[in-house]
Amino acid sequence: MTYKYDVVIATPGSNMESTYVKSLLETTAYLTENSISWKYVNGFSSIVAIARERCLFKDPVNRGVGEEIFNGEFDYEKIFWIDSDMSWTVEEFMKLLNSDKDAITGSCVVGNNHHVAIFPKMPGYMLSKGAIISLPQKIQPIEACGMAFFVIKKGVLEATERPWFSDIEIKTQDKNGNDINWICGSEDIAFCERIRRAGFSIWADPTVRPGHLKKQILKI
Repeated sequence: MTYKYDVVIATPGSNMESTYVKSLLETTAYLTENSISWKYVNGFSSIVAIARERCLFKDPVNRGVGEEIFNGEFDYEKIFWIDSDMSWTVEEFMKLLNSDKDAITGSCVVGNNHHVAIFPKMPGYMLSKGAIISLPQKIQPIEACGMAFFVIKKGVLEATERPWFSDIEIKTQDKNGNDINWICGSEDIAFCERIRRAGFSIWADPTVRPGHLKKQILKI
């Protein structure tokens, strides 16, 4: 019988900030104490898209479309993607984990400490720090987001065409309303577009505000 974990924590990258490690240890201790089964997976590569796939397969190169995630060694309920330069509280983790949405993120700031990695349009413009705070503080649908603190249900990957994280062409409009074909090179946004095309919805909870570690911790 294949063991099924409540949550798989997936982190791409080989370098892990100390604040990330502290958050991870606090979170896994809480999960264990509350009988929530968890598994940690990690993959790294100089190419981020491959690093993400290496979290899911031992060797992602030349994988067939139908091959089993995690090599079929175990099953799961949800995958919680967390980048190795993030910090968070147990409460923030559990709020997203307990959501019933197909895919959900929090308000993760990007490196300029002014924008949030949430996209209401494709390619669109990231909501500013002021804009995200002025939004209703409730879960709301979005079109795309960064995957730095991002939860997906079992079934999303399985029903979505691979390669999940490679470049994708998106038909959209520029800021002047002109139709354009945009080649998206961001593995995060490309993944979001693929799962939306597969019929899944993406949501953001503005009340979940993990930290993003740069020279200082960026937090709304």
